[in-house]
Amino acid sequence: WTKILQEEKWTGKVYITRADKVEFPIWLSVNSVKDKRGEVINYIAIYTDLTEVIRTQEKADFLAYHDSLTLLPNRAYYEQYMVKLTDEMMGKSHKTAIMFLDLDRFKVINDTLGHATGDELLKLSAERISKVLSGDTFFARLGGDEFVIILHDVQSREQVKHLVEKILKVVRVPMFVSQHQLTISVSIGISIYPDDSMEANILTKYADSAMYSAKENGKDTYAFYERQLTIDIHSRLNLEQKLSGALKEHEFSLVYHPLYDLTSHRVLGVETLLRWKNSALGAVSPDEFIPVAEDTGLIIEIGYYVLEEACRTFVSWKDKGVALEYISVNISSVQLRQKNFLQKMAKIITKTNILPSEIEIELTESILFEYSGSKINVLQKLSEMGCRISIDDFGTGYSSMSYLKDLPVDTVKIDQTFVRHLVDNEHDQKVVKAIIALSKSLGYKVIAEGIESFEQEIFLKTDHCDYGQGYYFSEPLDSSRLIAFIQERENI
Repeated sequence: WTKILQEEKWTGKVYITRADKVEFPIWLSVNSVKDKRGEVINYIAIYTDLTEVIRTQEKADFLAYHDSLTLLPNRAYYEQYMVKLTDEMMGKSHKTAIMFLDLDRFKVINDTLGHATGDELLKLSAERISKVLSGDTFFARLGGDEFVIILHDVQSREQVKHLVEKILKVVRVPMFVSQHQLTISVSIGISIYPDDSMEANILTKYADSAMYSAKENGKDTYAFYERQLTIDIHSRLNLEQKLSGALKEHEFSLVYHPLYDLTSHRVLGVETLLRWKNSALGAVSPDEFIPVAEDTGLIIEIGYYVLEEACRTFVSWKDKGVALEYISVNISSVQLRQKNFLQKMAKIITKTNILPSEIEIELTESILFEYSGSKINVLQKLSEMGCRISIDDFGTGYSSMSYLKDLPVDTVKIDQTFVRHLVDNEHDQKVVKAIIALSKSLGYKVIAEGIESFEQEIFLKTDHCDYGQGYYFSEPLDSSRLIAFIQERENI
């Protein structure tokens, strides 16, 4: 009132009590009313109830530092928390574990079944993980399918391993979302303060690097940061840079691995294999550069190059009188997901003058899971175009015959891991026999890859496997050597 009397007006926030004795905030404006002589004769007060305004502001403040889907702290909160934590821990002997978590194959589920299903899966995963954490453990969602956990007062690595194994276990239990039974896993990377670093951003980078190492080691596992990972990151970045210019520098070449009839030994077709030789790196294994190409998206351009070059080469063989039924080309799931894939495919067929029936699209088994929903239409369209479809590495991935029977598949390829010890491993023998029997019951042809001995070939032929591929018959050959190889066999 002193200010009102002095200035004849006042504005500010005050608290008043309602009749039910509940206190609430208001925004109050008081102005004086004067008569003709300028004397104050009254005051007018106008107020606004701030309850809803404050509630809205509090919600805005909360959402600024929390994830709206899971209500966990977000990246901004985590970054502030880490800076404060490392400042507080400076000079102390306590250890802290920073754990980066990434849900495996989440993108596949999100893209295939829709964002609503993906969001529900994220919420359920966050709830499950929260239940195995103690009350003082920091847990945040950084965005997408990435989470972070900060475990305080770490006494040993065994303590961290114990928590990590509990998280791996609860996440891999099947979840029922939108009438789908979904099974996922999580990869976890761990850095330790102060062992690995005393800086917040470095600890974050190291945990992230360790997480990607866990993914490379097969997913559904964890990895602690090691100095070698930093070296590996620099090597990968160098490989990425060199790979981005490989097409322009004409560093790629193709070789062809014969596919043959196990009974007649006649060459029916070939599988196209990509090779890369860089002036600085030398010959780089496909196991090294293909995953990098897929992660960076370079596989799309590279994939179309391989497809067009393979089709053009096959047509040139026909012109030279080389009688093959088809040429097989591996297609990445990244490439297959492109909206214009079918149009690009049709354009290459027209451009190279190859018959669609002379092309076999080879897909890895994991794509069976990816294409169990609406995306099966892409495979159906390929089949309608006349292309053959083969499933590679069968028996190693996520699929089952329930997926396989719904796909327009022509051939199933038994993975070489089951062929390698086929002669003396009873388990591998049973797996191979089961794959052959089930595939035959569905009307599919069966190829066994990785045949390296006469005994393996005889076993497969006895169990009615149709075709074979492996170094026992022939190594991968460049175009000129392949022509010579086929012509030589025709003269036998």
